[in-house]
Amino acid sequence: MRKFTIIKILLLFLSPLLFAQTTLVVTGGSATLDGVITNGEYTSTPLVTPLGVTIYAMNDGNFFYLAATWADTTHSIAKKQWFFDGTNWTQSGNEDRLSFIFDMGLNDPDGANCATMCHGDGLMRTNNGLVDVWHWKSHRSNPMGYSDDKYWDTNDRQSDPGTSSATGNGPDPTNGLPEFMAFNDPGANVDFLINPSDIGDFDPFGVLPGTFDQSENFDGGAAFVNGDVIPGYVLRTPDGDRASVMAAGKWDNGVWTVEFKRRNLGSAFDFSVPSGGTVD
Repeated sequence: MRKFTIIKILLLFLSPLLFAQTTLVVTGGSATLDGVITNGEYTSTPLVTPLGVTIYAMNDGNFFYLAATWADTTHSIAKKQWFFDGTNWTQSGNEDRLSFIFDMGLNDPDGANCATMCHGDGLMRTNNGLVDVWHWKSHRSNPMGYSDDKYWDTNDRQSDPGTSSATGNGPDPTNGLPEFMAFNDPGANVDFLINPSDIGDFDPFGVLPGTFDQSENFDGGAAFVNGDVIPGYVLRTPDGDRASVMAAGKWDNGVWTVEFKRRNLGSAFDFSVPSGGTVD
């Protein structure tokens, strides 16, 4: 008989950040990362947080799986999107985000909660110890198939070793314009950029794998027309420990569903998920 793992999760949900402490039973089984929870795919009893997020968790002995689904009518995936009005370029828009925070040995009496990690100086840090953070972003990480893997220590938010899935696309400090655009088609979104008009399926634009080399320096004299858009980030497949958490998210009929997968044995920066026992 497979043993169960008990895991306590601190959930950050959308922006602004909201908090809910939960306890979830992790059962045996595996899932297909496609942003869809099919009948019978998850064996764990779902847990519904006070924020209305339904969470599932499983472990097949090699990989730890998490899934979260919640109602969200915003469909926000246009973080810092550039828009051309025929004369000027301006930036606007935001993105939906989801984070899991895992206790890696905090010694604070407050535990892994807002009283421990939210500070008036704008920093997210612990008073004593580390927390592992899986930060999924609908615009910057979802199309690449990963969740940004970070940790928080007593100083601030830190990134695991490796490269991230996104780099900012300006504004250029010399002229306030985007820094990059697509090859050969300056008036439209192409594969390396996210088209914000549709994210109905996981990786709907064929950007896997992606690299920064699929863009070129912005040409202010290119033939842009009123209504053209350029995303605010250039995407690529992350590497190193930043790429240890695979993820797939799908927005459908006002509901986000995001699935996560990571090996049980991670680095010193990662929360360890054993195949049995309890985790606090």
